[in-house]
Amino acid sequence: MDDPVVLARPGRGVHVSDPRFSESPVAAALFAERDRARVDRMWRGVRRLAAIGALLTFCVLVLAAAMRLQAAGIGCSPWPACRDAAIAAPAETPLWIRLSHRIAATIVSLCSLGIVFVAFRRAPHARLPRVRAVLALIGVGVLAVLGRASGAGAAPIVSFTNLVGGLALLGAFVSMAMARPYRDAGPVDRVVGRTAFGIVATIVAGGVVSTYGLASACADGVLCGGALHDVRAWGVLVHRVAGVALVPWLLVLGAREWRRGTGWSWATVLAVVVTAQAVVGVVQSSAGFPYAVAVAHHALAAVLLASTLVWVENRRRW
Repeated sequence: MDDPVVLARPGRGVHVSDPRFSESPVAAALFAERDRARVDRMWRGVRRLAAIGALLTFCVLVLAAAMRLQAAGIGCSPWPACRDAAIAAPAETPLWIRLSHRIAATIVSLCSLGIVFVAFRRAPHARLPRVRAVLALIGVGVLAVLGRASGAGAAPIVSFTNLVGGLALLGAFVSMAMARPYRDAGPVDRVVGRTAFGIVATIVAGGVVSTYGLASACADGVLCGGALHDVRAWGVLVHRVAGVALVPWLLVLGAREWRRGTGWSWATVLAVVVTAQAVVGVVQSSAGFPYAVAVAHHALAAVLLASTLVWVENRRRW
């Protein structure tokens, strides 16, 4: 029998091994074209579901932060003296926030199921992100369990794990939405990889500050005033300094990318997002942690994570 017909495509071929087409190159080419169109439709379905899942996961993260911050006494006055009383008798979260959170989480679960269904259909050469799809579905289940245990009075480690899991789920959806068919992703540039690691580490450190209530130990100004004898204040200070240090470094990387002619620079976009995050952080610490500003700070952290992953995927050597 003749060798299978291969219909060329940049970086990858779609193979036809059915013996019925071995003697008819025209029929084999038509079959391969139809198979390629089917694979393209599957990839579009995965990427669209992943994009919807990423957007709704972002909404879930922001709504969950709103509920968690309210339960932690953020927004009470005078801060932080009122924190203990606010935690002991937390205000009731508005119904629309709780309802929106549940609806968005439910649709995220459906998106995960849809991606798994599409990814495991019979398409041996489609190279669909099956591992990431399964991990995202498992993550949705774990987060559903953690969400039920993350109410008022929950241990900080539960809230922290729930937050980090939500950020990881957002990263999985963004990664699947940015994936490219028929091609193997190359390695990440070393500088890009280390910068992305620093950004993620800063975001995770902010999650520790938020879920463990460390901000109450550093409420006197951006540099914590005279509270540096408290180890918790040092944790907050390290997080703030790392965030501010990222701004000039990302601007340098953005300028480097422009000089290399790589076009529109995501490093510059990241610098803008980090600058906005730093400004919001300064405002919240200087104004006594207003509730709306604290929620905005968490929302920008999710935007920063998604933007970082988009930057990494765009800078991979395909």
